Amino acid sequence: MPEPLLPHQPASPETQLFAVGMDRAEIFKATRDMDPGERVQFWSTFEPTTEIVCPSIVSGKAADDIAAVLAGSKPATLLSADDIYHPMTQSLIAEEKGRYDALFKSVAFDHYGNRHFFWGTENNVKTLANLYQGRGKAGSPIPADEAFHRAVGEALGYPPEAIDDYLEKVAAQKEFDQRKGRLGKFLGKLVTKR
Repeated sequence: MPEPLLPHQPASPETQLFAVGMDRAEIFKATRDMDPGERVQFWSTFEPTTEIVCPSIVSGKAADDIAAVLAGSKPATLLSADDIYHPMTQSLIAEEKGRYDALFKSVAFDHYGNRHFFWGTENNVKTLANLYQGRGKAGSPIPADEAFHRAVGEALGYPPEAIDDYLEKVAAQKEFDQRKGRLGKFLGKLVTKR
């Protein structure tokens, strides 16, 4: 597990820490009324698994991904503008300003023109920014191939098994889309022959 960027206060007895096996309802209940410092402490014990690659998967809150990065249990996170300007995220950034300012940050655009924000350790943020660089150029998008997805997953701290599972889903979706396209063309020819 990476070291925290700046030392954080030890957990108080009333601050529950994240535990593998907690379900979504337990996590929501545990984090519902936490102040930003307690949120960072809660996610300081986070370890990604194949099912839970990042805190927001179970909590639904981007602020939890940032809290895990601030705690040093996640090497980087990828956020949208909506995630960043959410009041909970802004509160976390304001209260954890010293730790937040120690993070490396970058912005990049993907081949759909969507803006992504990366926060985390220097190497991971540079890797993410480089991977997304140039993907927004009209007319010549760089494909999001297997190497791209694997490198992004590794930079975000996902376990290798989770990356493999994701790549299988991407391949299955691509195959489904190709079949659907062929079927659509076939059905289109049938309709035009009437």
